[in-house]
Amino acid sequence: MRLLGLALVALLTPPAQEVRHRFLATDGETSKLIYVDQLHAGKDWTVETPKGPRDLRLVGEKTVLMSHRGGAAEYDLETGKQLWIVNGYRDVHAAIRLENGHTLLVGQTDKGVTIHEVDRDGKETGRVVVEGKRASRNAQRLENGNILLTSGKAAIEVDGAGKIVWEAEIPGSADDVDRLDNGLTVVPTGKGGTALYLDKDGKVVATRGGKETHSDLKINWFASTQSLKNGNLVVTNWLGHQPGLTGPHALEFDASNKAVWKWEDSKRVQTLHNILVLE
Repeated sequence: MRLLGLALVALLTPPAQEVRHRFLATDGETSKLIYVDQLHAGKDWTVETPKGPRDLRLVGEKTVLMSHRGGAAEYDLETGKQLWIVNGYRDVHAAIRLENGHTLLVGQTDKGVTIHEVDRDGKETGRVVVEGKRASRNAQRLENGNILLTSGKAAIEVDGAGKIVWEAEIPGSADDVDRLDNGLTVVPTGKGGTALYLDKDGKVVATRGGKETHSDLKINWFASTQSLKNGNLVVTNWLGHQPGLTGPHALEFDASNKAVWKWEDSKRVQTLHNILVLE
């Protein structure tokens, strides 16, 4: 009877649904922006972009804002058509749209990490310099107006004058950073192959990924992260400047650090830097 009961439970339990996503991603090595729709075959597209595409954000239901090495550009979500572009800036790795329609470009000048505010014509209307800091990657504008960004092996938060008000060291080069609603900060560790959850004191309170924990996944370098509404974490697995390495381009881990989704397509991209899952 017990075996019969277990069999009935198995029959009545619906199978776990396969995780599928719609997402945008940037290949910084071949300068491509891709759209993947695993729910609707045939809607995918790939477009060439200015050199060094990185950061991705929605700025409307059908418009995506993307940073590139010299500034930022907008693309139509349905077709991939370029709608707007600004150039003339240096080592830009993040673009953030403000409520006034201006765009923050997180780049570099001789004085250090520089946050440029530009209008729709690309004219600079303001700037903030974080002196002494170099090699910034992604950034996030917080509700208090401060900017959370990375600089080498550290995550930092700066105020409107460029003063550092919070800093946490990490064991690897961070290409991304994200402050969650619960106050924790998520940062990937590059070649460490992990994503760390830091509290307000910079203490690691949780970890996802890991080359030893997931030795079957061919993890090379965790570049960017995205926290989904269900608590899962999507990461890009950067595969290097030169073609040759194989492995999944993107991975998803649940709260128990189980890998629940992966995406790989070496025919479309060489390697992914940033990803934006459209929930």
